[in-house]
Amino acid sequence: MTTYKEFLQTFKFACRVHRAELAQLELIKEKGSKNQTQQYLEKDLEMVEEIFDKIDEICGPSARVLIWMMYVEEKSVEEIGDIFDIPPSTVRKMISGWLKKTFEKI
Repeated sequence: MTTYKEFLQTFKFACRVHRAELAQLELIKEKGSKNQTQQYLEKDLEMVEEIFDKIDEICGPSARVLIWMMYVEEKSVEEIGDIFDIPPSTVRKMISGWLKKTFEKI
């Protein structure tokens, strides 16, 4: 069974590469050549999107947006806090709570 810590590490890593994989997939599609790399990228991107869909379903669209900003866009809690006028410690607590809640339900 996967622990929350393992889930979080895997999720963070998958989010970090998500943007790069999207860009790479677009380049492959522009060239018009479907290959194994494209299939791998599509599967990997789908896994991340499924987790974000679960976050949205379990915790709501606000959770999805803030978690996306932090882990995919790699914004700091300070940047997110400035955008939404929320203290960084509150941003950190909200994101942590939403991820734990999602982990418990998947």
